[in-house]
Amino acid sequence: MHGTLTKSGLASSHVHSIDLLRACAALFVCFFHLTAIGKFIDNPQLSAFVSLMGHDGVCLFFIVSGFVIPFALFNSNYELGAFPRFMVKRIVRLEPPYIASVVLAVALWWRFQFSAGSPLDVRPGTLALHLGYLIDFARFFGAAVEWYCGVYWSLAYELQYYVFLALLFPLVASRVTSVRVGFVVLLVATKYALLAAPAPLFLNYAEYFAFGIVLFQRRVGLSTPVECAILALLLVGCMAMDSWHFAVYGPLVVGVLVSKDINWAPANMLGAISYSLYLTHYSFGMWFRDALMTKLALGALTAAALALIASVAFAALFYWLIERPSLKLSKRISYARQLRRPQTPSNEPQASGVLNQDQQPSYSSKAR
Repeated sequence: MHGTLTKSGLASSHVHSIDLLRACAALFVCFFHLTAIGKFIDNPQLSAFVSLMGHDGVCLFFIVSGFVIPFALFNSNYELGAFPRFMVKRIVRLEPPYIASVVLAVALWWRFQFSAGSPLDVRPGTLALHLGYLIDFARFFGAAVEWYCGVYWSLAYELQYYVFLALLFPLVASRVTSVRVGFVVLLVATKYALLAAPAPLFLNYAEYFAFGIVLFQRRVGLSTPVECAILALLLVGCMAMDSWHFAVYGPLVVGVLVSKDINWAPANMLGAISYSLYLTHYSFGMWFRDALMTKLALGALTAAALALIASVAFAALFYWLIERPSLKLSKRISYARQLRRPQTPSNEPQASGVLNQDQQPSYSSKAR
């Protein structure tokens, strides 16, 4: 256990609504890109709405990560001493699918000369920057480099958040109200303190991650309804300064879904493959869409709709071949340390003082 922290009886090992939120976020981002930011849609109002889907989908993913990571750590009795294990677990879970998606983007450019953006720079240095999620930092210091896929920047922010949260988890999961509230307030205040000199840091979206943290604290019973409501209103106000339309509906939808825990089979399926869909739609999906438009002379919107279906199918295949093995391997890594116990006769049962691997939560951000 973590200090005086004990695993709350209110915290179940799985929140099905997270799958629905992941599915919605991934579909938002896919539709945003495949319809060329809504430009393929003739209806002006619908086109304007779709043009905002990319931002909304990413914000949903950040809220989900804000909730999921501390929730998983809490249910796993995480301690700071397990930080190296946490990082290994994250790397094993997320890196193989990410690297495979980079290879996919390079292969499509190499074979078909396809790139959703500018021609790919496949020099070793650029590839190394991708593997380290450092493209934005390189650009910040003046390097002329670009992400191979337009969604990778958000993965860099997610990685920063994982490290930050794991190192400061005792503050996030504190039973002292002033510590919890102070952490959330300082997290958001730091964003506004850095606005004068913007840098490629996850703090640019601090209010969204913080909203997920507040939902986690309420879900496991660390905070009171009053504390949760006050912090949520503060964070919604911060969201409104970034995107008023998302502040109107986003936090309300997320809060209701997490509190009601909706279990819907199609959403569970899409939620499971959401990380694969997020990784591959920008390369495979947009290549497939453009191929339909050029080879079969299909209309832009028809091609986008068919590409969305193909992207989901491809993501399912990508999940089973690449992401699922990584997920299984990561589940074998426990935050708890096995203690040596004296041998007991074979006819006597052995008590287990730690969670076994089947009990470890399987959450990730787009992923997860």
